Amino acid sequence: MIAATLLCAAISPAYAATPQPSRANPGRAPSITTPDDVPKQKAAVLSYWNAIDENDWARWVRCYAPPLRAEYESFAFNPTNQEEGMGVLAIKSAQVISMERVDDMYALMFYKDLHTYYSSGSYACYLVEINTFVKPENDYFSTGKSKHICIIVKDDAGWHMGTIYAYSTEYENALRGVTNDFVDFITQPTTITIKDKKGVIHKNISFTEAIVNITCNEIGAMGYKTDAVYANIMAIKMLCWWAKVAKFQEGDGYDIGYPNVTYLDHFNTNASQTKTIRSAVDVMKPYYMVSSSQTGSKLFDSDYDGYASKGKGSGTLSQPESQKMALNGKTWQEILHYFYDNSAFNNPNVGIVKIGHECKFAKASSYSSNSTQHWLACKICGAKITVVNHTWVQYTGYAKCSVCGRLKEVAASSIMNYLK
Repeated sequence: MIAATLLCAAISPAYAATPQPSRANPGRAPSITTPDDVPKQKAAVLSYWNAIDENDWARWVRCYAPPLRAEYESFAFNPTNQEEGMGVLAIKSAQVISMERVDDMYALMFYKDLHTYYSSGSYACYLVEINTFVKPENDYFSTGKSKHICIIVKDDAGWHMGTIYAYSTEYENALRGVTNDFVDFITQPTTITIKDKKGVIHKNISFTEAIVNITCNEIGAMGYKTDAVYANIMAIKMLCWWAKVAKFQEGDGYDIGYPNVTYLDHFNTNASQTKTIRSAVDVMKPYYMVSSSQTGSKLFDSDYDGYASKGKGSGTLSQPESQKMALNGKTWQEILHYFYDNSAFNNPNVGIVKIGHECKFAKASSYSSNSTQHWLACKICGAKITVVNHTWVQYTGYAKCSVCGRLKEVAASSIMNYLK
């Protein structure tokens, strides 16, 4: 139980930092907080952690905004989740050490269930430091001190919890120009924990198989052109990759889930369509997309949806628009650049996104070539790396590429003229 002295201290004005001016986002209005709101906001945050401290999961569910409660009730009272101590359910005690109001930019657009509150300014963000005892420790919580962002939201009944996510010291750079949704690039994950549409959590499943499942259920039965399929796979993969590293759904006991991705316990594709998608996922496996070099080549929230395009640089790949672009001859790289370059969906600006190839360290030792270009192939997956045109050097009677050594094809008439 949180001590009365701590409760009073945490609600005192000393804990109320003045937020910095938030970076604008078209889908997120500036938060609206009156002086009367502040103690109510802090009481909502404290009530949430107090419920966790007492392991009162029914009260914990009631701390959330009404539209969110059914999902959290399903999670909290699932026998498997309770037995395995999934996410926040593993916390045996939690004491709030401090809290402070922080900038609106911490209200991440990733949380689509909160967009209604964002659009009306009915939200606030708090940085909370807690001391927890966790058993068993999991990928999201461990024993000791930690910091978390709490996004609280307001309706006619008052203030409620919207969501929480782990705070990193890296986020301290956010107010100096590096957005808090960027996370450091790591090698592609091998596993991921996903919540499906029914609310079932699938723990540590194959990352590749997760991408196959989501792609099949998002666009697999729609007959998309190959480049549209590739672009969608990249958007799905990079969103899951980012979510795995960022742990923005830590309290829920999974890395990402419905409605952000459509992971199901079945495929909405026939055998032939599934085979096509699986092959496409294999082709795209070595590739990745990160923010520009100027922003640190970071993983970011590559949003996508099935609606009409929000336009160039929106940060949200439109599935139907990606198909339209592919039909008009655009490559998957061009499609990704169109939607994500200089985008600010969940951040100030990602710059010109970089599309790279994870196997680049495994280049073949010699060039492959055709009549106009040469390249190094990846020894792992066979993909072409750094395809460039030949650099021809003319010799007597023939030409030779100075880079790869390929001899230029010479017409027979030219050879005969030379022999004369």
